[in-house]
Amino acid sequence: MPANPASHTELPPHAQLVQMATAHWVSHILYVAAKLSLADHLASGAKRADELAAATKTHAPSLSRLHADTRTPRTRDGTRNPIRLDTAR
Repeated sequence: MPANPASHTELPPHAQLVQMATAHWVSHILYVAAKLSLADHLASGAKRADELAAATKTHAPSLSRLHADTRTPRTRDGTRNPIRLDTAR
């Protein structure tokens, strides 16, 4: 039985090390998202990075990179991530 009953498979040691080394990134990203009230700005639907940047008075390319750090093609339940932070071209 795994040490953590909630996990079905345990990561290999090298993956665990990478996860531990980068775990602080997640807390920083969540902090910035909360500080900028991104959830409130996205409540009405997906927005481009330049739209969110204008609403939060931030730098659009930096906001886009913030999202790139957290981007996954699909959510845990298999649906697509509705947040769209790509910059206008």
